[in-house]
Amino acid sequence: MFGHIFFCKLKELAHKPWCIGWNLMFPIVLATAFYIGFGNFITDAGELAKVDVAVVEAPETAEPLSASTKTEMTGNPEKTELTAASGETQGFTQLVKELDFLNAHVVSEDEAEKLLAKGEVAGILYAPGAGTDPSDRESGNPSLVVAENGLDQTILSQFVRSYIIQKREVETVMAKSQDPETRQDAVRLISEGMTYGSDDMNLRYSEDETALSEDTGSGHSESSPYMHYFLALIAMACLYGSWLSANVFHGMKADQSELGKRFECAPVSRLTTITASIFAGLIFQILCVTALILFIQYVLGLSFGAPPGLIILISAAGSMAGVSFGVMFGALFGRSSAALTAIPLIFSMACSFLSGLMIGNMQQIVEVKAPWLNRINPAAVLAGGLDELCTYGPGKAYAEDLSVLIVMSVVTMLISSLALRRKSYASL
Repeated sequence: MFGHIFFCKLKELAHKPWCIGWNLMFPIVLATAFYIGFGNFITDAGELAKVDVAVVEAPETAEPLSASTKTEMTGNPEKTELTAASGETQGFTQLVKELDFLNAHVVSEDEAEKLLAKGEVAGILYAPGAGTDPSDRESGNPSLVVAENGLDQTILSQFVRSYIIQKREVETVMAKSQDPETRQDAVRLISEGMTYGSDDMNLRYSEDETALSEDTGSGHSESSPYMHYFLALIAMACLYGSWLSANVFHGMKADQSELGKRFECAPVSRLTTITASIFAGLIFQILCVTALILFIQYVLGLSFGAPPGLIILISAAGSMAGVSFGVMFGALFGRSSAALTAIPLIFSMACSFLSGLMIGNMQQIVEVKAPWLNRINPAAVLAGGLDELCTYGPGKAYAEDLSVLIVMSVVTMLISSLALRRKSYASL
């Protein structure tokens, strides 16, 4: 009887236009819209040209300090401060040289102005202590001079802003803490964190067209940042399973429809019918999500950078979580047919928004403001697991996200069983 109900319910779902339209076709249409809207940004993200920039150092760092000079300056507080400023300037110049998205030219101020006037560089970066503005020299912050507005100038401006922000954060930690280990961690942060991804993004700005398909050798592979939208789309499609399972209860309420009365009077266990219906919805949803994944991979030609089987596996866990949440909504709010439609819709779209479907860095914003929300948002967990899988391969983080989705499914099903176990009717 279980198998008979399962196949009948599966056939019923396949014949419902809204199931095919929203659970299968809509995500595919949205993926196509993403592909058309992003255009070549998806495939050409690794072929961005480096930004040419002139770097002007402070006068006292034009020549390296000799060992005797350093020793002499160390004993004088004023000269020691000068040595620290000089060291920061040299460190800044070295950082700019190492960043993979910048092509630095260390020149004098006059030469830098000539290069800027000729349009050979996008801007002039003044190292700490070398700026034209007295306030910049006093604060020890780098400064930027550009001749026009554009993408390259925006990149340089963002770099300077990020450098200053991270520098202030580290200085705050070092000022407040007297613990040598904490200070050492802060120094390590400013030395490692300020590489701005240069160690992880070397392939992104490589001139080799095949570089994107290679591995960096550290277990990290590159993918376009625009692929996150497709991963969040897969998470949204999985949560659409909540519509299916919530709809299962629409025809099982004797106080809502004649079909519900027939269901209650049928000589079949309620548990068997509900379980078979839920499994049918789950299989239908997994097939829809699998079709979406294969469409993105083979029709649109966008590589996830991970085995399709592992992507489908965690997506199946996400579909199970979506279906389980729908069952819980149906068990708790099944008295209203409007609620069975509105609640799964609001739930799936709200979770998708917080996972970065509409705003790419929304998940990072939530992580800063309310990290606990990312832990209980199934769309964020699934999108994060997919991102970790596609970037670093199957590892501990992937397994943890997979386990979290399974735990979510079990917990919501337990809540549903408690809400359904003692429902009965005085008369039909």
